[in-house]
Amino acid sequence: MNKLDGYLRIQEAAEYLGVAPNTLRNLGRDGKITEHRHPRFGRW
Repeated sequence: MNKLDGYLRIQEAAEYLGVAPNTLRNLGRDGKITEHRHPRFGRW
């Protein structure tokens, strides 16, 4: 497995993990995974 440096977009992370992007969003919203946002591109 390659070392992951930096941030991934939600689509990239979903493809890497083999799940749908909405699955990651739901898991983050429900507190089941920890989300880390790029400081420059956080939530609006």
